[in-house]
Amino acid sequence: MVMQSSPEQDLPAGAAGGESLTVQQAITNLKQREDLSLCYYAAWWLGKFRVRESVVIEALIAALEEQGDRTESGGYPLRRNAARALGKLGDPQAVSGLMDCLDCSDFYVREAAAQSLGMLGDRTCVPKLITLLKGGVAVAQPIPGSPHLAQPYSAVMEALGVLGATEA
Repeated sequence: MVMQSSPEQDLPAGAAGGESLTVQQAITNLKQREDLSLCYYAAWWLGKFRVRESVVIEALIAALEEQGDRTESGGYPLRRNAARALGKLGDPQAVSGLMDCLDCSDFYVREAAAQSLGMLGDRTCVPKLITLLKGGVAVAQPIPGSPHLAQPYSAVMEALGVLGATEA
């Protein structure tokens, strides 16, 4: 999808009466680190509108390592949105960064990374996905005080299925 520039492209997000972002605004917001909520929204927006520019891919891959938006519960919302966006954009450059996200302490980052790796279709991630299944059903137990299991098993198994990983 090719998006046209508009006069609002130099305005900050939320300016001009709450109008939507332009591609250039979203890229600028994603690359800045003063307001991580702008990065979070930009990552979502760029994925939603499938903006496949190399500068976007590079900025989203960099966002996979962002430490500044850690929540009180230990989550990384920007990383989650960046991982989801990279899956939608389909660029194989993202595989390595997404594989690194499978080691993140945030369950939802691991889940988004597994889903996106399945979307990208690159089988080099299969061994890393399989390691998340170690221990089988015995370790697939709910974490006390948490709404999820130790690993994003459903997302991992679905990605392995999409990738045709019969060795799993």
